[in-house]
Amino acid sequence: MAGITSNNRLSAVDVQPRGGSTGIAFDWGFALSLTLGALGSLLGRPIGPTLDLPIAVGSLVLAALMVLLGESLRRGNGVARRIQIGFHSLLVLIGLPIILPYVQAVQQGRFDMAYTLVLSLMFFFIISPVEIWLLLQPESRQWYGIVDPKDALERHSGAWLVRTIAWAVVGGFMQAFAPF
Repeated sequence: MAGITSNNRLSAVDVQPRGGSTGIAFDWGFALSLTLGALGSLLGRPIGPTLDLPIAVGSLVLAALMVLLGESLRRGNGVARRIQIGFHSLLVLIGLPIILPYVQAVQQGRFDMAYTLVLSLMFFFIISPVEIWLLLQPESRQWYGIVDPKDALERHSGAWLVRTIAWAVVGGFMQAFAPF
Protein backbone atom coordinates (compact mmCIF):
# COMPACT_ATOMS: atom_id res chain seq x y z
CA MET A 1 0.00 0.00 0.00
CA ALA A 2 1.26 3.48 -0.81
CA GLY A 3 2.53 5.62 2.00
CA ILE A 4 3.15 2.87 4.57
CA THR A 5 6.09 3.28 6.93
CA SER A 6 4.89 1.14 9.84
CA ASN A 7 3.54 -2.36 10.34
CA ASN A 8 -0.03 -1.34 11.12
CA ARG A 9 -0.98 -1.72 7.44
CA LEU A 10 -2.84 1.60 7.42
CA SER A 11 -2.66 3.42 4.12
CA ALA A 12 -1.72 7.06 4.56
CA VAL A 13 -3.50 7.72 1.27
CA ASP A 14 -6.80 6.65 2.86
CA VAL A 15 -6.44 8.95 5.88
CA GLN A 16 -7.30 12.65 5.71
CA PRO A 17 -5.07 14.50 8.21
CA ARG A 18 -6.26 17.73 9.82
CA GLY A 19 -4.36 20.80 10.99
CA GLY A 20 -1.36 20.72 8.67
CA SER A 21 -2.27 23.78 6.66
CA THR A 22 -3.12 25.81 9.76
CA GLY A 23 0.04 24.77 11.58
CA ILE A 24 2.35 25.32 8.64
CA ALA A 25 0.84 28.72 7.83
CA PHE A 26 1.17 29.73 11.49
CA ASP A 27 4.79 28.53 11.73
CA TRP A 28 5.90 30.15 8.49
CA GLY A 29 3.95 33.35 9.22
CA PHE A 30 5.54 33.57 12.67
CA ALA A 31 8.95 33.01 11.04
CA LEU A 32 8.25 35.83 8.57
CA SER A 33 7.21 38.16 11.38
CA LEU A 34 10.34 37.35 13.41
CA THR A 35 12.55 37.78 10.34
CA LEU A 36 11.05 41.15 9.40
CA GLY A 37 11.45 42.44 12.95
CA ALA A 38 15.01 41.19 13.30
CA LEU A 39 16.18 42.37 9.87
CA GLY A 40 14.54 45.75 10.39
CA SER A 41 16.47 46.21 13.63
CA LEU A 42 19.73 44.93 12.14
CA LEU A 43 19.38 47.34 9.19
CA GLY A 44 18.56 50.30 11.43
CA ARG A 45 14.91 50.53 10.31
CA PRO A 46 13.03 48.63 13.03
CA ILE A 47 9.52 47.35 12.56
CA GLY A 48 8.04 47.63 16.03
CA PRO A 49 10.44 47.79 18.94
CA THR A 50 14.17 48.03 18.24
CA LEU A 51 15.86 44.72 18.97
CA ASP A 52 19.39 44.55 20.39
CA LEU A 53 21.85 42.46 18.37
CA PRO A 54 21.58 39.27 20.50
CA ILE A 55 17.77 39.45 20.47
CA ALA A 56 17.70 40.06 16.69
CA VAL A 57 20.03 37.11 16.07
CA GLY A 58 17.96 34.96 18.45
CA SER A 59 14.83 35.97 16.53
CA LEU A 60 16.43 34.84 13.28
CA VAL A 61 17.39 31.50 14.85
CA LEU A 62 13.84 31.04 16.18
CA ALA A 63 12.50 31.96 12.72
CA ALA A 64 14.67 29.26 11.15
CA LEU A 65 13.39 26.73 13.70
CA MET A 66 9.78 27.70 12.92
CA VAL A 67 10.41 27.19 9.19
CA LEU A 68 11.90 23.76 9.97
CA LEU A 69 8.94 22.86 12.19
CA GLY A 70 6.50 23.86 9.46
CA GLU A 71 8.41 21.87 6.85
CA SER A 72 8.57 18.84 9.14
CA LEU A 73 4.81 19.06 9.64
CA ARG A 74 4.38 19.34 5.86
CA ARG A 75 6.40 16.12 5.46
CA GLY A 76 4.16 14.27 7.93
CA ASN A 77 6.66 13.98 10.77
CA GLY A 78 4.95 12.64 13.90
CA VAL A 79 7.42 14.34 16.26
CA ALA A 80 6.69 17.68 14.57
CA ARG A 81 2.98 17.09 15.20
CA ARG A 82 3.63 16.56 18.92
CA ILE A 83 5.89 19.64 19.10
CA GLN A 84 3.19 21.66 17.33
CA ILE A 85 0.55 20.52 19.83
CA GLY A 86 2.86 21.43 22.73
CA PHE A 87 3.76 24.80 21.21
CA HIS A 88 0.13 25.78 20.67
CA SER A 89 -0.82 24.52 24.13
CA LEU A 90 1.84 26.79 25.59
CA LEU A 91 0.50 29.73 23.55
CA VAL A 92 -2.99 29.17 24.96
CA LEU A 93 -1.63 29.02 28.53
CA ILE A 94 0.52 32.15 28.26
CA GLY A 95 -2.03 34.03 26.19
CA LEU A 96 -3.98 35.51 29.09
CA PRO A 97 -1.06 37.24 30.85
CA ILE A 98 0.21 38.49 27.50
CA ILE A 99 -3.07 40.10 26.43
CA LEU A 100 -3.91 41.71 29.79
CA PRO A 101 -1.77 44.84 29.14
CA TYR A 102 -3.48 45.27 25.77
CA VAL A 103 -6.92 44.98 27.38
CA GLN A 104 -5.92 47.56 30.00
CA ALA A 105 -4.57 49.91 27.31
CA VAL A 106 -7.84 49.73 25.36
CA GLN A 107 -9.83 50.29 28.57
CA GLN A 108 -7.73 53.41 29.18
CA GLY A 109 -8.66 54.74 25.74
CA ARG A 110 -5.50 53.70 23.91
CA PHE A 111 -7.29 52.36 20.87
CA ASP A 112 -4.02 52.03 18.96
CA MET A 113 -3.66 48.78 20.91
CA ALA A 114 -7.05 47.43 19.79
CA TYR A 115 -5.56 45.90 16.62
CA THR A 116 -2.87 44.10 18.63
CA LEU A 117 -5.50 42.97 21.16
CA VAL A 118 -7.74 41.49 18.45
CA LEU A 119 -4.76 39.85 16.73
CA SER A 120 -3.55 38.38 20.03
CA LEU A 121 -7.02 37.10 20.88
CA MET A 122 -7.19 35.43 17.45
CA PHE A 123 -3.78 33.78 17.81
CA PHE A 124 -4.01 32.71 21.45
CA PHE A 125 -7.67 31.79 21.80
CA ILE A 126 -8.92 30.86 18.32
CA ILE A 127 -6.11 29.69 16.03
CA SER A 128 -4.05 27.84 18.66
CA PRO A 129 -6.97 25.89 20.21
CA VAL A 130 -8.28 25.01 16.74
CA GLU A 131 -4.82 23.82 15.70
CA ILE A 132 -4.56 21.64 18.82
CA TRP A 133 -8.01 20.20 18.20
CA LEU A 134 -7.27 19.47 14.52
CA LEU A 135 -3.96 17.76 15.25
CA LEU A 136 -5.59 15.63 17.95
CA GLN A 137 -8.24 14.29 15.57
CA PRO A 138 -8.01 10.52 14.92
CA GLU A 139 -7.17 11.05 11.24
CA SER A 140 -4.24 13.29 12.13
CA ARG A 141 -2.94 10.92 14.79
CA GLN A 142 -3.08 8.08 12.26
CA TRP A 143 -1.50 10.00 9.39
CA TYR A 144 1.41 11.83 11.05
CA GLY A 145 4.30 9.49 11.58
CA ILE A 146 3.16 6.71 9.22
CA VAL A 147 3.07 8.61 5.96
CA ASP A 148 6.08 8.43 3.72
CA PRO A 149 7.58 11.95 3.45
CA LYS A 150 7.45 11.75 -0.35
CA ASP A 151 3.71 11.01 -0.24
CA ALA A 152 3.22 13.84 2.27
CA LEU A 153 5.09 16.30 0.05
CA GLU A 154 3.06 15.19 -2.95
CA ARG A 155 -0.16 15.77 -1.02
CA HIS A 156 1.05 19.13 0.35
CA SER A 157 2.20 20.79 -2.84
CA GLY A 158 0.71 22.68 -5.77
CA ALA A 159 -2.37 24.78 -5.01
CA TRP A 160 -2.38 23.58 -1.39
CA LEU A 161 1.14 24.91 -0.87
CA VAL A 162 0.39 28.22 -2.63
CA ARG A 163 -2.67 28.81 -0.39
CA THR A 164 -0.70 27.90 2.73
CA ILE A 165 2.17 30.24 1.82
CA ALA A 166 -0.32 33.03 1.04
CA TRP A 167 -1.91 32.65 4.50
CA ALA A 168 1.56 32.57 6.08
CA VAL A 169 2.52 35.82 4.35
CA VAL A 170 -0.74 37.53 5.34
CA GLY A 171 -0.42 36.37 8.96
CA GLY A 172 3.28 37.22 9.11
CA PHE A 173 2.75 40.77 7.87
CA MET A 174 -0.28 41.26 10.13
CA GLN A 175 1.81 40.27 13.12
CA ALA A 176 4.99 42.10 12.08
CA PHE A 177 3.24 45.42 11.55
CA ALA A 178 0.97 45.24 14.62
CA PRO A 179 1.51 48.31 16.83
CA PHE A 180 3.28 47.51 20.08
